[in-house]
Amino acid sequence: MGKSPTKTPNTQANHFFAAILAYTKLKVLKCEMGHFRLKAQLYLTGIKAMYQELAQFTA
Repeated sequence: MGKSPTKTPNTQANHFFAAILAYTKLKVLKCEMGHFRLKAQLYLTGIKAMYQELAQFTA
């Protein structure tokens, strides 16, 4: 909490809650598929999105 970029107690609480939520979601994803598979799936999703954007520019 000391290094949080927020100033007011309300925004600090929101920041803390979002960090805990992200941590638990990541733990659930890691338990289901493993680190390397999760990383590969994220890269694949990003590459697909990039090619879709590229196709829109060239069309």
